[in-house]
Amino acid sequence: MKNALLGYTWRYIGNGGGMGIAFFILITQLNNSKHLILKGLLFGLFIFSGLMMVLFFFEQTQHMMFKITLVSFTGSITGHIIFGLSLGYLAKKYFKS
Repeated sequence: MKNALLGYTWRYIGNGGGMGIAFFILITQLNNSKHLILKGLLFGLFIFSGLMMVLFFFEQTQHMMFKITLVSFTGSITGHIIFGLSLGYLAKKYFKS
C-alpha cells in the first residue's frame, strides 16, 4: 500500500505538475491566449496518446505500469480529459488578469 501511495503521489504531483508547467510555458512562449480550454483539452489528449503509444509499442511497460484494458483505457482517457480541461481553465483564469 505504501508503494502505491508513493507511486500515485509521484504521478499526480511530479508528472502531472511537470506537464502542467510545460503547458503554461508553451502557452506563454506561443504568446497566444485564445481558446485556452480547447488547447488544454488537446494537450491532455496529447499526453494520453503518448502514454498509450508507450504502453502499446513496448509490451514490458504494461507489466511495469498497467495493462491496456477497456477499463484502464476509459479511466485513463477520462483522467487526461479532466487534466487538460483543468489546465485550460486555470490558464484562462491566469491570462485573463
